[in-house]
Amino acid sequence: MNGFSPASERELLALLADRALFGLGPAAHRRLSRHLAERPESDAEIMDRTAALLLLGARMPSEPLPEAISREIRAAAERFLAQRAAGGEPTPDFQDGYPP
Repeated sequence: MNGFSPASERELLALLADRALFGLGPAAHRRLSRHLAERPESDAEIMDRTAALLLLGARMPSEPLPEAISREIRAAAERFLAQRAAGGEPTPDFQDGYPP
């Protein structure tokens, strides 16, 4: 447990999201700075990166996945869910971010 209240955690995430989407005024920026100072382990840019990825994804042309890749994703998802349902810790099917 990190010792921070759920309300405090929600405010931190809301401020990070607002900063990424709209920018912050001086008072909100000070509150965000205080939250981040109290949590040096926090990823202060997580919402900025998330917003950027979503924006890029929304602007990319949409095309269907090749059927072979779609089958691999479905099979990996089924294995993951089966491991989870069996009470085990799901393990990734690949290392270094690329399927075998």
